[in-house]
Amino acid sequence: MPPRVFFVAEHKAHSIGLVYGRIDEKRREIAHLGAMWVEPAARHLGVGRALIGAVIDWSRQRGARQVVLDVTEGNAPAEQLYASAGFERTKGTRELRTGSPLRIRALRLAL
Repeated sequence: MPPRVFFVAEHKAHSIGLVYGRIDEKRREIAHLGAMWVEPAARHLGVGRALIGAVIDWSRQRGARQVVLDVTEGNAPAEQLYASAGFERTKGTRELRTGSPLRIRALRLAL
């Protein structure tokens, strides 16, 4: 089974959302969710929840015990979406990348 997967949401042959999942190479009980995007016109229609659900289901099928992701601090709509799927904040934040003013926070979902 591949250690990573991409899911694309489509409507009328047009991509309206995407997300990827991957199993951690060193800690196979951890799955990562990333690159989540939903077209603005398709937001609040359940597309994001469906994509998150697909990664969660895929992670369970591969024996993961938790799914983790990073969210940019201040992105309240994204945090609310992830919280509605059961993700919880972890302690602390870190730089998005060296020198960036943006900070990210890890979220975790126990499976």
